[in-house]
Amino acid sequence: MFFAKQLQRKVNMQFVLLIAVMLTSASVALSQPHITMRLNDVCAIFGGKTVQFDTIFTAQFLEKVPPAQLKMIVAQVTEESGPCSNIRITNQRSSYQVLAEGTTTTGWLLPFILTVETAPPHKIAGLFVRPAVKPTVNINSVVEEFKALPGKTSLMVVDLSSSITIALHASSDRLPIGSTFKLYVLGELVTSMHKWDEVTHIDSSLNSLPSGVLQTWPHGSPITLHTLACQMISVSDNTATDHLLHVLGRDAVQRRQALMGHSAPEVNDPFLSTREMFLLKFCDNGSQAQSYAAADPTDRRAILRQVTDSFSLADVSLTGSPVLPDSVEWFASTSEIVSALDWFRMASTTKEGKTALDILEITPGLQLDRTKWKRICYKGGSETGVINMSYLLQSNEGKWYALSATWLNTKAPVDDVKFASLVERTIRMLAP
Repeated sequence: MFFAKQLQRKVNMQFVLLIAVMLTSASVALSQPHITMRLNDVCAIFGGKTVQFDTIFTAQFLEKVPPAQLKMIVAQVTEESGPCSNIRITNQRSSYQVLAEGTTTTGWLLPFILTVETAPPHKIAGLFVRPAVKPTVNINSVVEEFKALPGKTSLMVVDLSSSITIALHASSDRLPIGSTFKLYVLGELVTSMHKWDEVTHIDSSLNSLPSGVLQTWPHGSPITLHTLACQMISVSDNTATDHLLHVLGRDAVQRRQALMGHSAPEVNDPFLSTREMFLLKFCDNGSQAQSYAAADPTDRRAILRQVTDSFSLADVSLTGSPVLPDSVEWFASTSEIVSALDWFRMASTTKEGKTALDILEITPGLQLDRTKWKRICYKGGSETGVINMSYLLQSNEGKWYALSATWLNTKAPVDDVKFASLVERTIRMLAP
């Protein structure tokens, strides 16, 4: 994502990471009955049954998530979905960690990630509780829910194998996309003369703010373009992005947008680095951003030079309210993002393109059921008032799908959890 971690919005209690201890001991074989037993314990807890927590969870877990807090989470998760009635494994990550899915009495789905101790009695050491997924009759009902969100929304879902549009809502509206703009940087790297194993060096003058960690690396550290790309896509590392943008050239990435299906790349002229975005919007009360929003590309370049000469990252003062997300950002329609995703699909017939697709698979965004998909390629982006989630999916039968969804609210932060739930429900209906 674009924003620093300290600006990430407080997440609804339905979306809680309950990891009380990191398991560092070597994995040992865990028989299926033990996993089943703990999954049944989870379903019992989310089914409203009375349990003895200290016989189910480790002491470290309960120290960080006391029973009273866990009961509150259960109440909030099941308030609308209803109690858990049964549970099943959707993906076994290891001998002691599984993805699971509970079903409630009203048909809702409760996704979990369960981690148990490696030694008997295999108490629960970690539990990741994700938003309940509402049962959906058809995709049109999800589209209506996208439309009902406050502000502006856009959605496009396409079966790329047959060129059939599955869902469409305001797909030509060009909205801010946050870090999803990094797809265009990756696309330029794929087709440039630069090689994946080319080495560049960390330049502290190009450092940005998180997301990411490369801003903490020593000046002069050697790093390959492949590693920069992996960081840029998998954890949305802003400093990695700005280094790649420097190597590839701002103008080259600007031109690449059109070649990847963006019909109005001039809306992103000049193509901003993340550092420039921070300096523009969060220094001097955003006065420079106001001028930038009203300027033409030539004057914008002059403003950028002034901003970068006048301010440093130490001058950045972040805010939890939307700051000109509709005028100072990176912009694309969901239709244009779908075109970019399709560009990566077609480019994957080359060695360079396949490498890019592999990079897009590193972080899947949502915890989707991997048994349903051969490939899950993802990039998303957000800042306060903005979120985009975009997927390129290949089914086990070889069919390709693209999905892009955006939500803009200029008046208040968006509800990331609600938005992600809508995207997940849409993807579930695509799965065979």
